[in-house]
Amino acid sequence: MNESFNERPIDTVDKPLSFEDLQREPLDYIYRFMMRLRLVIAPIPVLLGSIVLTLDHSLWRRVTIAFTLLTVAILVVVEDIHVRRHGSRDLSRVALALGAVIQPVILIATGGVLSPVILAMLMIDFIAGTLLEPRVSRLLLSVQIGFILAAAWLEYSQVLGSLVPEPFRVVTGFTPSPVLVLIWTVMSVLFFVVTRQLGLRIQKVFSDLLLRTTRARDDTLRMHQEQLAELTQLSGEIAHELKNPLASVKGLAALLSRRSQGEEPEALTVLRREVDRMQGILDEFLNYSRPLLPLNLTNADLAAITRDVCGLHLGMTELREVSIDFEAPDKLQVQCDPRKVRQILVNLFQNALDVTAAHGHVLIQVSALDDCAAVSINDTGAGLDPAIAERVFEAGVTNKPQGSGLGLNVARGLARQHGGDVSLTNRPEGGCRATLRLPYAVKT
Repeated sequence: MNESFNERPIDTVDKPLSFEDLQREPLDYIYRFMMRLRLVIAPIPVLLGSIVLTLDHSLWRRVTIAFTLLTVAILVVVEDIHVRRHGSRDLSRVALALGAVIQPVILIATGGVLSPVILAMLMIDFIAGTLLEPRVSRLLLSVQIGFILAAAWLEYSQVLGSLVPEPFRVVTGFTPSPVLVLIWTVMSVLFFVVTRQLGLRIQKVFSDLLLRTTRARDDTLRMHQEQLAELTQLSGEIAHELKNPLASVKGLAALLSRRSQGEEPEALTVLRREVDRMQGILDEFLNYSRPLLPLNLTNADLAAITRDVCGLHLGMTELREVSIDFEAPDKLQVQCDPRKVRQILVNLFQNALDVTAAHGHVLIQVSALDDCAAVSINDTGAGLDPAIAERVFEAGVTNKPQGSGLGLNVARGLARQHGGDVSLTNRPEGGCRATLRLPYAVKT
C-alpha cells in the first residue's frame, strides 16, 4: 500500500513493457529452443567420446574425455534445476561460457582441427553471438580460436602424438599432413569469425527492429495521452460551464415551487430531482477530470470521520427505511486528508444505500488491521454483477441506470494517493462489502 498517485486516477491503463522486457521474452524463447535442441545434439559428442574412451589406448585422451563428460553431465543437471526453479538465464550464460572451454578440450582429445566437435563449437559460437553481449561473445571466440591454434600446434609438433584417435585411423600411426592441418585451421578460424558475425548481425537487426517498434508504440501512446488530456480538459470546461445554467434552473424551479399554491406540482418535483442528479454527475466528472491535488495530511480519528459521514445520511436512511449498524473503536488514528477521506466514504456509503432495498440494513465497521486501518461498508443488495466485477473501478463502468461510473474510480484514486486502497467484494451472506484501507497515523 505504498503506491502514490499524483495524476488523474485511471486504473485501466497498464504501464507499457520496457524495451528490455520486450527483448527478454524472445531471447528466453530462443534459449528454451536451444535447450531442447541440445537434447538432440548432445548424444553425438557423447557417442563420439564414448567410442574414443573405450577403444583408444592413450591415457591422457581417456582421462580428458572422462573428466569432460562428467563435468558436462553435472553442469546440465544443475542448469536444468536452476532454470526450472528460477526461470533465469543467468546460469545458462555460465554454462555457455564453460561449454566454450569444455568443447575445445574435447576437440583436442578427439582429433584436433579434424575433429567433428568443431561443428558443435560453431553452434556455441552462433548462440553466443546471438544471445550474449558482444564483448562476451568476443571473449568466447578468442578462447575457441586459441584452442584451435593450440590443437594445430600440437598436431604439427607431435608433442602428444597424433591427435586423431586410434578408432578414427585407417592406418596405424597415421599423421595428417601439415598442409591439411594448416588448411583446416585457417578454414575453422574463418568459419568461427563468420558465424559469430552472423549471430551479431541477427542480434543487431532484431534489436533495431524491436527498438523502432517500441519507439513507434511510445509515440502512439504519447499522442493518445495528449489527445486524452485535451479532451479531458475540454470536457471539464464544458461540465464547469453547465453547472451555472443548472444552478439557475434549480433556483427558478425552487422559486416556482414557493409561488405555487398547495402541493408542489409533480412536474416541478421531477424537474428539481433531475437537476440534482445532473449536478451530481457533473461534480463526479469534474472530480475525475481534475488532477489529484496535494494532500493536506494530518493525524485524524477515522472512527470520528466515519460517524460524521453516517450522520450526513440520517435523513436519507430514514426516508428509504434503511437501518444503520455502526461498529467502531473509540478512537483510531490514521494519517490522511480528512476532507478527501469524507469524499471517499460519502461515495461508498451512497453506493450502499442505492443498492439496499427498503427495510434493509447497512453495517459499517471500523477496525484496526495488522498493517492499516479499515472501514468496511456492508450492504444487503444484490452484490457485484459478475459481468463487471473485474472492471468495477474502470471509468464509465456501472450497473446503475442513473450512474456515471466515475465515483469508484475517483474514490480509489484518492485512497491510493493516501497510500491506501479501496476494494469491493461479495459477502457470503449476500450483498457487497466496500473496504477503505488507510495507513496508521505517524507517531510523533
